[in-house]
Amino acid sequence: MLRFLATATLLALAAATPDPNPNKEANFSTVTWDSWRKSRKLNPRVQHVPLDPEQSHLRPPPAQIPETFDMFVGSSVFRDGYRCGKTLFTALKRATYPERLQFGILEQIYEGDPTCLDEYCKMAAEEWPEDTECRYKSQITIDTRDAAESAGCTTARHLQQKLVGDQEFCLQV
Repeated sequence: MLRFLATATLLALAAATPDPNPNKEANFSTVTWDSWRKSRKLNPRVQHVPLDPEQSHLRPPPAQIPETFDMFVGSSVFRDGYRCGKTLFTALKRATYPERLQFGILEQIYEGDPTCLDEYCKMAAEEWPEDTECRYKSQITIDTRDAAESAGCTTARHLQQKLVGDQEFCLQV
């Protein structure tokens, strides 16, 4: 069984070999299957999607992206409330559709440290003085932890991932 898996892995790796003809316009590759009896040339300019109508059955399904969608942006912050607040402020100010952004922040601070949300709300109050409440505050979820109990960035990112909701897209910074 192990020999079969090793052979299959080697064949799979060898199947996508670069085309030896360097005079072509693009860097085509050839994928071969069915004991090397069938092959197709693939063009990286079209992400290796066969464009020939006769090969349409080999195409992947089109992406299903809704007209409107939400995006989750997550960040783990260790004792840096000002830069965290600045990041939130800049993202929301520059976004074309800021109402579609959701933030999940895992903040690790000591008592007395400036918090991410407080720093963001100060900047938001200066930018949008007509707002009585901190603009977009409801789109920011903060999980505050004691910095003395920090177990490193990997653990912080793991905990931050628990803040992801049902948004269509997710970005971790």
